[in-house]
Amino acid sequence: DVDECRVLVQNAIRNNPKQVKKYVDGNKRILGFFIGELMKATRGRANPKLANRIVAEELDRLSE
Repeated sequence: DVDECRVLVQNAIRNNPKQVKKYVDGNKRILGFFIGELMKATRGRANPKLANRIVAEELDRLSE
């Protein structure tokens, strides 16, 4: 579910401010960290393509 994944990603972002700062500062590889957090939270059930899109959208919103 897209909405459920979005909530889980937002929680991961809220709980990991240091990693968010790294992303905002230009380290785009940290995206994988947040995808991993989402996969952990869903026990691997999240669609990887969807997970990647949602994580990127949420982090990019913070970069604006």
